[in-house]
Formats: sequence, C-alpha cells, structure tokens
Amino acid sequence: MKLRLKYNNNIHQSVHAAFVRGEKPDIWLKEIDKWNAAPEELDCYLMPGSINSSEVSGLFIVFKKPEFAKQFQLLDIYTCVHDKIFIPANTMLLPQLSKEEIRDIFLYDVHVFHPVIGLVGFESKDKIDLAELLCFREEQLTDWGFAHPGIQPKPAFKQITVIPPEPEELINSIKNEIGQKALTDIPGEGAGDNVFDKITDFFKLIFLGSILGLMKLFNKVLPEGNKIKKDASGKKGLFQKLEEWISINLEELQRKRDDEIKRLLDLLDENTNEGLQYAIPLNSPYLNRGKQTSSSTLTRRPLQFNLGKLGGGTATEFWDIGNRYDELRTKYLKAAQKEIEQKDFKKAAYIYAHLLGDYSGAASVLKQGNMFREAAALYKDHLKNQVAAAECLEQGGLYLEAIELYKNLYRDEKVGDLYKSLQQQEKADYYYEKYISSKLAHNDYLDAARVMEEKMDNTDRASNTLLDGWENSYMHENCLKKYFDIQFRCNEKNLSHKIKEVFQKHTSQTKRVSLLNVLEYVNKKKKDERTASASLEIAYEIVSNETERKNAVVLHHLKKFLPEDRLISSDINRYTNALRNHTFQKKPEQVFYLDNTIKWIKAVWHRNQFLVLGVKDSCLQLARGN
Repeated sequence: MKLRLKYNNNIHQSVHAAFVRGEKPDIWLKEIDKWNAAPEELDCYLMPGSINSSEVSGLFIVFKKPEFAKQFQLLDIYTCVHDKIFIPANTMLLPQLSKEEIRDIFLYDVHVFHPVIGLVGFESKDKIDLAELLCFREEQLTDWGFAHPGIQPKPAFKQITVIPPEPEELINSIKNEIGQKALTDIPGEGAGDNVFDKITDFFKLIFLGSILGLMKLFNKVLPEGNKIKKDASGKKGLFQKLEEWISINLEELQRKRDDEIKRLLDLLDENTNEGLQYAIPLNSPYLNRGKQTSSSTLTRRPLQFNLGKLGGGTATEFWDIGNRYDELRTKYLKAAQKEIEQKDFKKAAYIYAHLLGDYSGAASVLKQGNMFREAAALYKDHLKNQVAAAECLEQGGLYLEAIELYKNLYRDEKVGDLYKSLQQQEKADYYYEKYISSKLAHNDYLDAARVMEEKMDNTDRASNTLLDGWENSYMHENCLKKYFDIQFRCNEKNLSHKIKEVFQKHTSQTKRVSLLNVLEYVNKKKKDERTASASLEIAYEIVSNETERKNAVVLHHLKKFLPEDRLISSDINRYTNALRNHTFQKKPEQVFYLDNTIKWIKAVWHRNQFLVLGVKDSCLQLARGN
C-alpha cells in the first residue's frame, strides 16, 4: 500500500500540532515565546531533514489542549487522524484508512507525515524537554557595589510648545514700510522753519510761560498788585505792558502749534502713512505721565503697535488741540478703516490702541487679522477681561495658554474640552468630574448628565443621574424627559419596559401627575404602538388613583393619550360636573402620624404652623408642619 497526501484548500480541520522550521533552538524558543504557552502543555519532537538524514530541520510540537491552538498565530499547522498520525491541516490522507488499519500499520506512538521529509515516527521517549535547550552558566560571586549606574534615561516629552515671536517682532516692519520723512519737508506755511527757529521757540515758550506764571502768582499774593500795572497818570504800567507782550508771544506760539495740527490733518488726507508718524494720541489714559515741555512742532513717533509700551508711563507731550479733537478723531478712524480694507491689521491696531486709546477696537482688529495672542494680551492686561482673553486664545488654537486662563476662571468644563481637543483624555476627565461635582452639589442633575453623556460618552451614568434628578431635583420633569431622550437612542426596543420601570421603581406618589406630563412628551416624540400602550396603561392607573383622591383635574390628561377618541372630552366634562354637584360629600380628613420611635415631649402652635419637640438616641428631634 502506498500512502499519499492530497491538498485541498477548502478543507478546514482542527489544529492539533505545528511544525516550527529552523535548525537552531533559539528560533524554536522565540516562536514558542510568542504563543505565551506553558511548556508543560506541549509535546516536542525533533524533526530530521529527511528519512535518510539525522540532521535537525525543525521542531514538531503537539498541543495537549488543541483548543488553545486557536489563540496562536501558526504557520505550518497539522491535524491528527485517529490519534495516531499527523498530516498538514489542508490535506487529506489517501487512501482513507480506518482506525483499526492505522493501529495495525503504524507501530510508533506518534507519526508525522511531512510533504517533503516523508513519514517520520516517534516513540514516547523521543520527547524533548524545552529546558534542556537552555544553557545556564555557573553562578559567579561578584561584588556589584562598585558598578556604575550608567547614564540616566532622558525624561519623556510631556509637552512641546512653539515659542511665538513677541508682538514687537511681528510688527517691527511697519516703520520700514512707511519710511521716514521730516515734517519740515512738507510744502506749506511754517514748513520751512529751520532748526534754530524751533530751538528758539522752545526756550521762548519755557521762559514766557514761567514769567506769566510768576506774575499771576504775584498778583494773587499782593493785594495791591493791580495798582502796579498802572502809573500815577492812569496809563498802562510796566507790568501790564509786560503781560500783554507775553500774551502776544504766547498766542504766536499757539498759532504755530495750530498750524502744525492743520498740517497734520492735511497730511492725513494726502498721505495716511506719512501722517500717522506724526499723529497725536487721543483719549489714552496713560498720557501726561511724567513731565515733558511742550514745543511748537510735531515730533515723529514710531508707527508700531507695541504691547510693551501701552501703559508704560512714559512722559507725553500735551497738546491743546481745542476744537480740532473731533476732526482728528474722525481722520484717525477713517485711516484705521482704510488699513483694515487693505488687510493691514497691525497698522489699524496701532491707530486704535496708541492714537485713539480704544483697546477694545484694537483687540477686535487683531482678532480679525488672526493675531490672537496680541489681542488676548490687550484683553487681559489692558481691558482686564480674562474671559475674552481666554476665548481669543482658544479661537486661535492656543489651547495650552487658554487652559491656564480658564483654570483661573474656574471654567472646568471648558478646560476639559480643550484637554480633550489635545487628546489628553485623562486630564479632560479630571476637569469634567470637577464640573460634575459642582453641578451635583447645586442639584443641577440636568447639566451634570449632559457632560456625562456628551463629553465623557457615559450614557449609563448619565441615565442614572437623570433618574436621581427625577427623584430629587426641582427640574424633575426636564430630567426625566432627557432620560427618555437617551433611551430613544440607546434602548429603543426596550423603551416600553423602561417606562414601566420608572413608574414602578422611581416615581413617588407626589410625582405621578408630573409623570403624566413626561409620558405625553414621550408619546408625542416616539410614535410607537408598544410605547403608547405602556403609557396609556400607566396613565389609567395614575388618573384612577388621583380621581379617588378627588383630584379630577388629571382626567383631562387622558385626552393626550386617546387622541382618536372623540367622546373622551364630553365624558370627562360630564364626570367632573357630577363631582361638583355632590356637595353633600365631606372631604376626608387629612390625618398624619408622627414617628412612633421618637419620644415626643411637647407640641406648640404658632400662627399657621405647629412645632413638636422630641428626643431619640440622645438627640433633639423637631417636627414642623402647617
């Protein structure tokens, strides 16, 4: 008889053994280690290279518990035929032999029919112990007290942050873009004053202003000061002439300053970029800090939006612009709008912040230009609006900076949202839990459940919380409606069962009428026969009990549960009218009983309420009612 193997890829037989190819034990042990199987669960045999060679070609492994083989990733798998011979799992043995024939033909304990090697037989004594493949060195007694600990591993990355440039660096190019020109180069009256004339006007303003101040002080101190102004003949005296001369010169200096302002207004119309370099700040709360002497010319200012210089307390020259204020402000606003239209948001922010003192407008412009960090700095440091600063950082994707501000504001839910966006779920859950605890402490079960469901994806916990809110919260109806909304999505098939469960286990006598309102909501939202039937059954029971307690108003709820019954309304009206006509029926007396486990000592009545004092377990007990 000649035995052969026939391949058939459609055969799916049970796996009883596996063949691990390789000549070295380390290959076999690495493969077995991947299986995470105990050595005592395996029978191992060394496979020869051929029936005529004693060189090892691999390790044949038999699983004592074949069901475990399903858990392993195996390459060459074998199945067992009649507990005697192992063949590849995708083959069949031809000719087919009975169990008795195999027992008579095959004499060894284990036979392996390999497609290339051939038929190999093993006795029980041929099994090898995997421990024999390991070589252990002799123990060496060595003092390790002098061993070097080695290089410490580098700490793992916890956070990587890109340091952005400062606002000054972002907009430092504005000055170079506009260029520098001297105001004296602009054509017009007064534009040709040389340096000497400007210095002369500067010292003249100081001198005349000082003299005029001393004269006014002298007139206040001396009662006869006015007489000094006139001589004996009644003509103008020396002091009066000096005062008039000083006033004339000061008016001349003021005229030059007015000319400067007019030239500035004209320059803003002709060349906005050039005019902004000489613009006068308006309405800034940080003006006039320190002391700086006025001059009759406008000085050049760097055209930069600089957060570091806002509120810095530097000395600023005071200009009495008089009725030019509104005109200047209009020019500045027009220039800012022009820069916004040209997408130059940094220059527009400069106009709002430095020239108009409108930090809110400057922050809005910076946000429009996607400069969220600079806008947040304005909100935080100058407008003292932490919330707007945090929202600005969040809008710009600066989550880590926004988180720090939200923490200071105790916005735990928002902090959790941002950590979740950063895929730091553990930190997100921590702040969600803080938010939930604060809401539950204030009996806001509805909002706490919202976070559990939407943010933490825990519908079971949210459902249980809403049931607690149904039993304990003042917003009990909304809590139960939200509970059933969750059941619509998660337990749609068992909705009728959930309705009955809520009625039987979670609804007290005082909340039964409220349950009718919720069931009306459920029926309207979920038009299902089983749901409607369960709701109607409960409605009948609640209405019946309430009617027995002379609360006939609940009868009108039945209209919602029986919309197709046209006679229900007239039946209810007839029944309620009949109840009103039975005036001879006395209302049942309302009786209540105090806790009989408490030793009650005394009861008093005060106005519309009573108080009862008692003792239980050495503790004072108080009962109060109206």
